[in-house]
Amino acid sequence: MIDNRTSVDPDDAPVVNGKSEQSSTAEPSDSDQVSPVVKKPNIFKRFFAFLFNPDTSLGRFSKSFLRFLVAILVLFAAGVLVTFFVLYSPTKAQLTATTATLKDTTAQLNTTVATLEKSDAALADMTTAYDQLSEDYAYTSVQNQLLRVNALVVNAQLLINEKSLVTAKKDLAEARTLLDTVLPEMKKLNAEDADRLDARLDLVISEFGNDVKAAESDLVVLVDWLKQYDGLLQTAIDK
Repeated sequence: MIDNRTSVDPDDAPVVNGKSEQSSTAEPSDSDQVSPVVKKPNIFKRFFAFLFNPDTSLGRFSKSFLRFLVAILVLFAAGVLVTFFVLYSPTKAQLTATTATLKDTTAQLNTTVATLEKSDAALADMTTAYDQLSEDYAYTSVQNQLLRVNALVVNAQLLINEKSLVTAKKDLAEARTLLDTVLPEMKKLNAEDADRLDARLDLVISEFGNDVKAAESDLVVLVDWLKQYDGLLQTAIDK
């Protein structure tokens, strides 16, 4: 079979509006095409791409170094955790227990100090009471001795009236001895009155051999002074 279609020469293509059909189907030129805009990566990406480029020795070293650094950081973090749980936590627990014990000890110490202060106050009161009792005892002892002195002096007065001068002189000598034993304590209470009694008794003893009447008169004064001093002692005891 014979193909009746005939080929058309491009040069023989029909002309439409002064232009051939061939020209109307021609592809656009390169100048008419718009090329796409390629955005460059920022400097940090380019830097890290350069630093960790697997095709360069620097990149391979950087990757190895980075792995090593990460391993070191992991080990360091693990060491910190181990230190925390092995050392810090028990130490903290021990510190908490020690703090609690210290608080208890401080509370006990405060209680002991308060008790000690009360004991000191009680001891001070007891000491004051003891001193007062000691003073009262001393005054009472002086008072008892002066009562004996007074009895001897009064007895000497009676013996003088009975003309028993030797016995009266013995009683006055004994009164002298007793007064000497309590004279220091008497001076603590009232030195002036104590010296006055001492001097009056000496005067009576000195007058006894020469002037019995004068001695008898001075004995009356001595008895009166002894009573006055006994009143001072009783007042001191009653305080």
